[in-house]
Amino acid sequence: MWARAVGGHKRPRLPVGGGSTPSFWEWFRPLPGAEFTPGTVLGQAMARRLGTCYERVGSASDPWDGGTTMATFLVRANYIGAGVKGLMSEGGTKRRAAVQSSVESVGGSMECFYYAFGDTDVYGVVTFPDDASATAWSLMINATSSVSLNLVPLMTPEDLDAAVSKTPSYRAPGA
Repeated sequence: MWARAVGGHKRPRLPVGGGSTPSFWEWFRPLPGAEFTPGTVLGQAMARRLGTCYERVGSASDPWDGGTTMATFLVRANYIGAGVKGLMSEGGTKRRAAVQSSVESVGGSMECFYYAFGDTDVYGVVTFPDDASATAWSLMINATSSVSLNLVPLMTPEDLDAAVSKTPSYRAPGA
């Protein structure tokens, strides 16, 4: 058996050819110190929100093993103009389904989707197979003029560790 931490930027990709997707609890188990159980509402909520507190468990014959990594992005969006009217007439669940369908149309997946009060109407986390797919999706959404969408690339702690271990050279302006 092997275990690999999963969270943030690097995600295993689903196997090509379909098949049923295992549930979160079949593929992940709590890391030491995480006291959440799958049968509780709290456990399910924590599974959705604290994916980095879990590790994936599988075997060498795991169909996800050796899959490609996908870039993970935070989505921030605001409905504008006709988008607000469309949201009011369709409702939140239909709009979420439309967003999920559009993400999947470029090979991505939607991890979570939330409406919010304040300066931002929608927050979500999506994964795409590459930056070109993420850019195509963002351009498609923003071209409607009904939604203003912003994608923020997310990094794992391991990605940050790799970044701080590098020593770039730089000369400040005027120095």
